[in-house]
Amino acid sequence: MRRYHDRLLFSASDLVNFLGCRHATFLDRRQLDDPAPVAEDDAYTKLLQEKGFEHERALRERLQTQGRQIVEIAPGGSLNDRTARTADAMREGVEVIYQGALLSDAWHGYADFLVRVDGDSRLGSYHYEPLDTKLAHSAKPKHVIQLAVYADLLTAVQGRPPERLHVQLGTGTTISLRTADVSYYFVHARGRFESFVQQLPPQSVGAPCRACDLCRWRERCEAEWMAADHLTQVARISSAQIEKLNSAGIRTVAELAMVGAQSTIPGMRREVLERLSAQARLQADKRSTGANRVEVLPVDPGRGFERMPKTDEGDLFFDMEGDPLVDGGLEYLFGFAYRSGVSIGFQD
Repeated sequence: MRRYHDRLLFSASDLVNFLGCRHATFLDRRQLDDPAPVAEDDAYTKLLQEKGFEHERALRERLQTQGRQIVEIAPGGSLNDRTARTADAMREGVEVIYQGALLSDAWHGYADFLVRVDGDSRLGSYHYEPLDTKLAHSAKPKHVIQLAVYADLLTAVQGRPPERLHVQLGTGTTISLRTADVSYYFVHARGRFESFVQQLPPQSVGAPCRACDLCRWRERCEAEWMAADHLTQVARISSAQIEKLNSAGIRTVAELAMVGAQSTIPGMRREVLERLSAQARLQADKRSTGANRVEVLPVDPGRGFERMPKTDEGDLFFDMEGDPLVDGGLEYLFGFAYRSGVSIGFQD
């Protein structure tokens, strides 16, 4: 999300972020008017980015080896300039356009590859379909959303939507989806995003979600949760449970720690409330005293460690580690241990 010629300009990443966490979109929008420090990419994020670039370059080299005509829209120059060069390449009928720039109304994007396919369009007897490279071993919803943005931008140039969307995974497999199968959801999601940004709420509070690990606002949110004594800090608490507690007037870890054993919360089982309150008390006690206090839970037959088989001298323990960032995946460490008077370990 950025300002471009005195107007807001959105990208596929903005829509993906919104669908993962509206609070991130709130902070992104506010950042344009009131800039604040953001978290720097950590070593793992940088590694993912570099691996992604390698995967992308590998596909380009493979296409070149196959004799495909490839034109790169080199970085540099304005967005309008890169968009014009991309449109020129499309009109010329180039087989594959690498890093093509697309712009329409308030949206823009840089597609990894635009591939020429048969089918009439404003360009002639052909049109283009987007192909993106991803390190993941399976296609994910966010990949589809990103491709749907590119498809919509392509439609504005060639006068028709692409028939299919393509993503090449880290395994080398290419997944193709029909544009028509995702277009309705995309249009609805884009509308919700634009409405949210145009009528931004006066305040917003984040909550832990799957998007946190790679979010540039993670440090800010964590600091806010700590300062507000937010319930998100309670171990093993869910967002649905937080909503129920908030509705009952319980909004902080300290307030949850004070909940009595006979208290009730609408829609929440008493044993769940007791567990959450006990956990809050342990964490509140740690903050105030600095000491680690442990409460041993009663044995619950058929649950937890009680589900494990009884120990035996013949038990073997097996461990396997891997590197998911290697092409195709790599399982590189196998180990087992057993007891026979002394512990013996083996790894290869």
